[in-house]
Amino acid sequence: MDMGKYIKVIAFALGVLFFSACEQALNYGDSSRSSAVSFSDDTALVVNDEPIPHFDIRAAAVAEGVIREGETFDASHRDYTDVVNRLIDRVILAEAARTLDLSKSPEGRRRLHIAERQVLARLYLDHVIATMVTESEIRKIYDEQVKLQQVDDSMRYSRIVMEDKESADSAREQILMGRSFDDVAAQYSTESSWKRRNDAENFVKPNRFRAPYPEILTETPEGGVSEPFETGEGWIIVKVEERLGKAPARLDEMREQITEYLKHTYVDNRIASLLRRAVVCYPSHLRPEDDESVCNQPPSAE
Repeated sequence: MDMGKYIKVIAFALGVLFFSACEQALNYGDSSRSSAVSFSDDTALVVNDEPIPHFDIRAAAVAEGVIREGETFDASHRDYTDVVNRLIDRVILAEAARTLDLSKSPEGRRRLHIAERQVLARLYLDHVIATMVTESEIRKIYDEQVKLQQVDDSMRYSRIVMEDKESADSAREQILMGRSFDDVAAQYSTESSWKRRNDAENFVKPNRFRAPYPEILTETPEGGVSEPFETGEGWIIVKVEERLGKAPARLDEMREQITEYLKHTYVDNRIASLLRRAVVCYPSHLRPEDDESVCNQPPSAE
């Protein structure tokens, strides 16, 4: 064989082996290390022995605006793979920065401090939201909105008053199966037939009743039958016979809007409260002309 051709063949073979090894290293890392990796239920993947929990992937998706806080994010999402790949990039780049001790440089310490401040601020706001934006607060705002929306709302409704929840569940099931409301009322209701018929003939304004009637009547569509609910009179189910005004929005339709309103309200109020107690100092060229003080002082505790 020609010596030149022989050398070229050997060089080509070595080149193929070299690039194949590089590709394996880039794509799969240290196979001996990866084969011994163990996964917990919380671990989504492991990068160079560092477990990456599912929480980190969801947090990355939220930070990138792929999903909103609280939304589910798993492998079925169309952007899941892209988010995971970008997170892997950040993990290996952070590891490379640690090997060079970049976190100990003045710039590194400063930027880490800024990042820590942002994370702590977000954690505090999340804490405020979690403790203040409760189901009871959401329902309180919803009840107020229902009253406003029911100003012009009038309806006729029938009800069945029963002694216990078992009777109420049974009565409602029979109505849903096709038995007439009046027949079921005649069998189960503790009210007189005269009072039932008289009440059903009159138009009423729901917001003039005590809770939980306004919400129940709002949630029940015209011709519909409510879930059983308890009052001082016993267990009740109602049927909305006719509605003249437009039915107020249901809680499930307003929940997101109310939740966002409460979040902004409580966060703004908490920030304003903290600012009133904060000491903020400005250089002279940034102070208002009529302000000779270097720092604004918090209000006295007295």
